[in-house]
Amino acid sequence: MSEQPTPTATAHVTAPYGPLADALKIAGFGTVCAQTPAQSSVLIEADDTGLTLRTHDWETAVSVTVPDATVTRAGASLLPLAQLKKTLTAMVAGETKATAERTTLTLAGDLLSTDHLIVPVTALPVGEFAPAKKPAPTAAHLDAQELYRQLQRVLPAAGKDDTLPTLTAVQMTLTGQTLNLSATDRYRFAVADVPATPHPDHPATAADHTLTTLIPASVLTRLSTYLKTCTGPVAVAFGTPELTLTVGDTTLT
Repeated sequence: MSEQPTPTATAHVTAPYGPLADALKIAGFGTVCAQTPAQSSVLIEADDTGLTLRTHDWETAVSVTVPDATVTRAGASLLPLAQLKKTLTAMVAGETKATAERTTLTLAGDLLSTDHLIVPVTALPVGEFAPAKKPAPTAAHLDAQELYRQLQRVLPAAGKDDTLPTLTAVQMTLTGQTLNLSATDRYRFAVADVPATPHPDHPATAADHTLTTLIPASVLTRLSTYLKTCTGPVAVAFGTPELTLTVGDTTLT
């Protein structure tokens, strides 16, 4: 008996255009440096916890949950992000912004539909997508707006010379109740402190150990555009060697 081909798109969900479009915009942070079709795509996972979008370009990984989505069949689909965003925009063209925000979209495998349109979308084999590894445990919580403000002070001092990659990054160091940000291009040096609330169950913060990492300023500049509109707490986790920021239902690694 011959083997059956593995489906390339199996997730079946419905969601309002507004939250879905917003989630896809955030997911785009994880495709900026992608060099293959699979990593330029968004992995759509539908299960009993809801609808989650994942991207990973080997420099940044994003996971974002879509609010108000309804899963009608669990599964996963891998769809080109740029094509998906373009198709969504075309499907609400001509509508007022308010009407477009409320328009219900249905994704059934590789078919997008509204009450009036059905549009096929290219689907790739899910197995071609290389997911990011699981984020490290949360070490502390920060205020989103304070982190954004202090990043704006430090990022301009980061170097632009790619032959000195260490100087093109921002050093982020968590010690006790402070996250220290610092950057230099050899001629300028900027430093800023962000108040932090250590997570009581994290072994390093419980022992008051220092956690530190270097993050490319180009990555932080992109992610700061997202933080600009965020309110509330940001969970920060230090992996090896990555840093993870979690705001609500969005995780940026």
